Amino acid sequence: MILLKIVATISGGFLDEVIINSFAFLLFRKMSAIAVEAVVDEVKKKLVVGEEEGGDEAGDAAAGEGGKKKRKRNRNKNKNKGGAAENGEEGGNDGDGGGDGESPPAAASVEGTKPKSGSGGGSNNNKGGKGLKQTSPKPTIPIDKLYPNQKFPVGQILDQPLKNQKKDNAQEKKTMEALNEETYQEIRRAAEAHRQTRQYIRDWIKPGMSMIEICEELESTARTLINENGLKAGLAFPTGCSLNHVAAHYTPNAGDTTCIGVDDVCKIDFGTHVNGEIALNITML
Repeated sequence: MILLKIVATISGGFLDEVIINSFAFLLFRKMSAIAVEAVVDEVKKKLVVGEEEGGDEAGDAAAGEGGKKKRKRNRNKNKNKGGAAENGEEGGNDGDGGGDGESPPAAASVEGTKPKSGSGGGSNNNKGGKGLKQTSPKPTIPIDKLYPNQKFPVGQILDQPLKNQKKDNAQEKKTMEALNEETYQEIRRAAEAHRQTRQYIRDWIKPGMSMIEICEELESTARTLINENGLKAGLAFPTGCSLNHVAAHYTPNAGDTTCIGVDDVCKIDFGTHVNGEIALNITML
């Protein structure tokens, strides 16, 4: 600096002005750099503080949401406990009254479900009546009384080979199925009456019985279970009980003394119907 002043003194006023201007420029540049650094530091501090505050707010929001969910779970738990206590009291009152409470209705068939073979639902699995259970060994309670909600056992459903899967899943197909639900329930009612009659007769028949006796017992049981009502429900056709070499369609007439022997093979052929929807089967004994 001293050297600059000496040179300025020797050179006169022109060099002095140049030196002063240069020094002023350098000073302005240094101050500008310091100011910029200060601004950058301030911005960084604000960003750090903002992130910390945002994290705290997010944590508080999460804690608040968790607290809300926890309070909701506690309210539901208390409500369930209260409902269970009320149901327990009501159940106790029903028990004291002699068990007049109704059983839950029979499970309705659900579209798309495929019950396993043999799961058609027998009298012992009935949950549709008011505590009704089919009598044994001879069934005497009509099927529509066992299932008052008119949702009868579905049985086994077999898919048609080479069917159009896309068409079966279409809404139009499902709507058409729903329109036929009443017909399906009529068929299932007839089928369940037929199944219980068939099961009973198969265990009831003994060698030495006359064919007329067998047919009368079978038809009497089937009429009871189907709840015979003129043309609306009843037997589909006369019972066939063909023996040995007779292939089918033999029905004993009045006065027929034919009896079933120990070594005889008998084909029992009968059917039940509801509104003309027939369920039939041939059982070989």
